Amino acid sequence: MSTAPDAKAIKEALRKYFEEHLRQTTTGIRFNNPSDQEEAVEIAQSDYWSALESLTAPVYASEEKEVAELISNSGWNEEGVNQLTRDEILDGIREAQAESLRILLAKLKGKDENEITPQGRFKPEAVQTANVETYTNLPPTAKAITLDDFITKYCDKQEEDEWWDVKTRPNHESDLRLFAAFVGKDKKMHEITADDVIKYEALLRKKPKNFSKAKRYRNKSLEEAVAMAKESEWITAQTASKHYANVNQLFDSAQIDFRCIKANPVPAKLRRRIKIKKKKRLPYSKEQLEKWFGSARFNRADGFKKSFKFWFPLILLFSGGRSAEISMLRLKDIRKDPETGIYYFDITPYEYRRLKNTPSVRKVPIHPFLIRQGFLEYVKDLKRKKEHMLFPENMGAKSPSDSAGKKIRRERDELKIKLKEKDQGQYMLDIHSFRGNFTDALRNAGVVVEHRDLLTGRTVRNPETAKESSDSSYGENNPMRLKYECICKVKYPLDWEKLLKPAAPPKRGRKKTVTPRVRRAPAPLPESE
Repeated sequence: MSTAPDAKAIKEALRKYFEEHLRQTTTGIRFNNPSDQEEAVEIAQSDYWSALESLTAPVYASEEKEVAELISNSGWNEEGVNQLTRDEILDGIREAQAESLRILLAKLKGKDENEITPQGRFKPEAVQTANVETYTNLPPTAKAITLDDFITKYCDKQEEDEWWDVKTRPNHESDLRLFAAFVGKDKKMHEITADDVIKYEALLRKKPKNFSKAKRYRNKSLEEAVAMAKESEWITAQTASKHYANVNQLFDSAQIDFRCIKANPVPAKLRRRIKIKKKKRLPYSKEQLEKWFGSARFNRADGFKKSFKFWFPLILLFSGGRSAEISMLRLKDIRKDPETGIYYFDITPYEYRRLKNTPSVRKVPIHPFLIRQGFLEYVKDLKRKKEHMLFPENMGAKSPSDSAGKKIRRERDELKIKLKEKDQGQYMLDIHSFRGNFTDALRNAGVVVEHRDLLTGRTVRNPETAKESSDSSYGENNPMRLKYECICKVKYPLDWEKLLKPAAPPKRGRKKTVTPRVRRAPAPLPESE
């Protein structure tokens, strides 16, 4: 038994794993009718993109077990395999799974088997060694495409395939153009090396927060801006990872979809660092909710009840919706179920609102508390004014959902609602903390997890395998009455009658009556004798 495998042994073991996994994945593809084929393609497409995302995901317990099994089946001494080798094996396993799903998807779409060639590290040896500069099944102009031109093609495809909506493209494209400015926009795609992306990633972490807006950075390159910025002005590690993830996806698409490069130049170690651990979001405490909804700012007597600032936080608290879902509600999304007479929010995607995932498409009953507070009267008043949006105040902004979040954050900051010192650094408190309050209220009321996810639009995943649980497929065919019964159980230990009582108008003292002083004419001078 060998103590430590060499590179050749690892390569051979991963190739055997890939061939076995491919055989299990693509065996028995038969369809009774076209609808079955369409459904299979849709499922395979979803699985394939999930596999690509897993390339940068944390290591799960099931994957550690799979690595251990491969080491054992290869006859290696597990104690002699260091962590670096384990990471390499894990990367190979993930790539094998993604590549087998790519081949499965091609077969499901009807592509001839002779045209399907494994890519990346699983290319046939004859193709790999014949000529290192040869690209398989590529158009003649593939090697000539520049980074600048490819970014345009990539962004167009993302928009055509509806992976991006109208407001997503500018954000992603600006990150990619920044990378092109650093590397060289006229550089050929296949000439970009791992050193280029490593240097860019190190520089990106020192990017100033207001790089694209501040006058001091106008007409400055990224290198010049980094030299000018202080460490306190750098973007957060999480923001840098999001920007860098866009670059990684660009190269994934170049390799898999456009096939104009042989491999993604982003090193595997760096791809795994893209997804960093996020801070845990805390729900608002009872004291914080009382401070928010009991403040004079919230209960002003000057028509505040007809305002976005009144209804938006209340709806978040009693619906569990995401900020983008609620802020972009249209008036026609407030509907009445014809069978039960229950009013509900119809959360569906449209041109200006793209939902997070498939379970996000749902119907959420309106909590009776909101109706008692006059929510339906608020909706009728907007219809009389011929408005179309539930919150028309935000529609003038470039991004209405972002504008809504900024307004609520401003209210929270002015009320001085913040984390305790012991929670700072590892937790956060934001607009989606209302969603945490809603979930806790359902859990405390004994609502089962399937119904909680049905109302909040979540997908249940097993933390050990990162796969979708069977409980998460609890479908949308459930009756409205069931969901209404669940949402009626949402209660908070707050004295709402006291909190939502409108603040009295400011007292005005009685005006003092001021008698104008009358200027008397001067007394006549005494007549001289």
